[in-house]
This record gives sequence, C-alpha cells and structure tokens, in this order.
Amino acid sequence: MNASSARALGTLAPDPEAAWRLRHALLSSGYEADRLAQPLRLRSLAGSARSAVDWREIAGSDEPLTGLVELFIFGRAIDVARAEASLSPLSIHDAVRAGFVQSDGDSIASPWEVLVHDGLLLLGDRPDRLTQGNVDFVGTVSNSARTLAYQTSRAPVEATLDLGTGSGVQALLAARHSRRVLGVDLNARAATIATVNGFVNELLNTEYRVGDWFEAVDPARRFDLVVANLPFVAAPQVVYRFAHGGLDPNDLSRQIVRGAAMRLADGGMAQILTSWTRRIEDDRIAAVRDFVAGTGCDAIVLAHGAEEAAVYAAEQCGWLAPRDPARYGELLRRWLRYYRDAGVEAIETGLISLRRSSGGASWLHGIQSPGMPTAQLGDHVARLFAGNDEIESLGDAEELLTGHFSLIAGHRVTQASRRHPDGYHQEATTIELTPDVGYQASVSGYAAAVVLSMSAAETLGQTVERVADETGMEEPTLRAEAIGAVKDLLQLGMATRLH
Repeated sequence: MNASSARALGTLAPDPEAAWRLRHALLSSGYEADRLAQPLRLRSLAGSARSAVDWREIAGSDEPLTGLVELFIFGRAIDVARAEASLSPLSIHDAVRAGFVQSDGDSIASPWEVLVHDGLLLLGDRPDRLTQGNVDFVGTVSNSARTLAYQTSRAPVEATLDLGTGSGVQALLAARHSRRVLGVDLNARAATIATVNGFVNELLNTEYRVGDWFEAVDPARRFDLVVANLPFVAAPQVVYRFAHGGLDPNDLSRQIVRGAAMRLADGGMAQILTSWTRRIEDDRIAAVRDFVAGTGCDAIVLAHGAEEAAVYAAEQCGWLAPRDPARYGELLRRWLRYYRDAGVEAIETGLISLRRSSGGASWLHGIQSPGMPTAQLGDHVARLFAGNDEIESLGDAEELLTGHFSLIAGHRVTQASRRHPDGYHQEATTIELTPDVGYQASVSGYAAAVVLSMSAAETLGQTVERVADETGMEEPTLRAEAIGAVKDLLQLGMATRLH
C-alpha cells in the first residue's frame, strides 16, 4: 500500500451479496468477541506501531482468523494468497469492488476495522484514520455508544428512530426488537456504512437517511423509541462530525430533547446520551429541567459525572492534537476563551430518558450515577419509571405503609461498622444491584432493619411494627426512616411494589 492511502478514509459500495459473504467468512473463522480480546489489547499497547504486529507469528498459526485479525484489527497488509484464504467465500475481486479491502497487486489491506458488539459485526473507520482533515470519520462502536446501548429499553416496539446513527450500532440493536428502524445522520458516509452493516448482520428492517437531525424525518411520523448518542464534546469548532455538534451543547441537547419528545407516540420512550454545561454553583441538572419543561414527557436523568471546564478542555484538545504541542496550545487557548465567554465552568454528561406521559402532570427525577453500566440494563430503566410513577401517585408518603414491597432480585447489601472510643458504631448500609447500574443506595441502620425484612407476607407498616417489637427501636423513628428509605429505593429502581 502506498503512503498516500495510509490515512485516507475508505469508500463502501453497498452490495448485499458481498456483505453476506464477508459475514460468512468472519463467522466461519471464529471472528468473535472472546477471540478478539487479546489482539485488541495488543493493538492498544502497540499504538502507532500496530500495523507492524505480525499476529501470525504471535498466534502461532496461519488459519483464516489470523489473516482477518491482521486485516481488520491491526490494519496490516497481507499477501494475496493469505487474503483469498481468509476472505473465502468472498473473492478478492468482489471484496475490492465492495470497498472492504484495497489491493496494490501484491498485497491486500483494509481501511476498515471490524469489531463485535453484542453479537453484531460492525465495520467502521480504523482508529488510525482519526486524523486532522478526516472530518467525516465514522467510528465502529465507541464507549459512549456502548453506554447508551446498555441503558436502552429493549421492549418490543413498532418503530424506532436513531439520531446520529454513525456505524448503525444503535439502529441495528433496535432492529432486533423493532418492526421498523430509521437511522439519520448528517454524514453521508455514516449512512452508507450503517447500510452495509445492516447487510452484514442480515438485519434488513432498517433504512438510513442523510440529514441534519430531524430534517430527514417526516414531521407527522411517530416513534415508540428514539435513541440518540449526541456529539459528546462541548467545543468551539467542528473537527469531527461524530464528536462535535457545531452548537453550544445546551442548544443542541435542548433541540434534540424537545424534537424527540414531539415525535414520540403515546407511551413512547426517548433515550439521549448527551452533555450539558453549567456554572459550578448551579444545580447539576438545572439545564435538563429546561430542556424537558413543557414537553409533556416524564423524565429520568442519570448524571454520569462532571468535569471542570479547564480540565475538560485539556483532555479533549489532547486527543485532537497528539504529539503536536503548537497545535495543542492553540486549541487549548481557543477552547478556554470559548468557555470563559459563554460562562461555562463545568461540563456534565448523562443519559436523559423521556417517556410520553399518558396524562396528568409530568415529572423529572435526577440520579447521580458516577459509574458506567457494563451490561444490558434496559429493564432497570423501566423499573425507574415504574418506581417514580409509584411515588408521584401518592397523596402522602405514609400511604407506602399499606403497600407490600421487596428489594429487586440480585441486590447486594454491605454493612460496616467503625470503631469509636466507646466501641463500634454501625454506619449506613449500602445496597447495590448486580449487574452494576452505576450507583448505590445508602440507608440508615434503622431503615436497613426494615427494608431487609420486607416481604409479600406483610405490609410495610406491619414490618415496621414487627421490627420495632423485635429490636426495641422507637417505632415513630423507625416508621419515618423506613418510609424515606422505601421512597428512595423505589425512585432508584432498587425496590418494587408487590401486587
């Protein structure tokens, strides 16, 4: 391969038959997440020297999987004979014509990486193509894409809209539980890549359109699910379309939240992973309250974390200008000036989940969720809405005493004591869920005695009375703390009413 093509973005020609043959080659070779873990780790360690890694020598074999790993993980050129054996039943001629690989006559290379996420085979631009000038770079599956995917509701639906579809990962995951999926992206390359990924994964109930957010969507069309992994960098300029939205992040988030709400069917849900800015002294989700106000939707906000503007700018400019101190300094000064002029002191990141309300006053509940999920938690989001519906329906919190409740299955309880001069004192009890939802609940010793005893056999009020009798705790204090704890646990999706 010549030097001029080393950083160029690839071009795909959608071909269902070629995509099917590539799928067959990958699956028959064992191109699976478990078998890619080691080469991906080595690629990360090798950095810019990744194309020099001879995986055939490390693996100690020359099976088809070895050639595919060198092509689609390490970005290494291999000889024609090895490429033919690795890509079969896809011929070299058809692979070149479809754009999956490139040939200089003596060797075969690919401008694409192929990763596996939740059983999907996904093509995207190789990470080394993320260079200045490649504004239309389309990544395969980013950490933010995984975060959104893990938290997305997977209830069966009629129609899904994926805004900013990129490689199509959200659209294709939704295609498994949606009758129809529409993916939209301003980047025409993204729409093409997503289309090809649909062919590769044999998910043909998806369509992709090119347009600026809702411009490509029929305004009369309604969706049961809207997902959006918004450009995540609060920046004064667009360097890469997937990362930089070209608007103040609050303006973009407000536009998408309100636009998504307008296009939800009754009971439909929108899940938007985004960023917003604030001053240090502001309520962390005040901006989101503004986004959601008047939409007719209930909302759950999982605030994943905040960074001060100067630290955030230093990190973001670092990956935009690696090994280029002069450009880094120029970018950093521009970004800090932009934040200062806009009054931005902190940048928040989080998931905004909306649900079209069926009537009555809508509500918003925020949760500080410093951890990121690492497993599918769509059911947990449904529990969050159910728990907050429960609380919103109460005329008085004491009505909880007449209900039957239990902790969610899979919870983990941690109780600790700290030594004081007069002996050990029990500290607050923490409750976590497995798989990890990114946050935990803390309840007092009084409340823990009740919530750990809840069951279908008695109401919360009866449990309070029994625990008071058994322990000698003061019943009024026990009752008040138990009510507060159960309310919090319902709103955190960690407890449920038993019917």
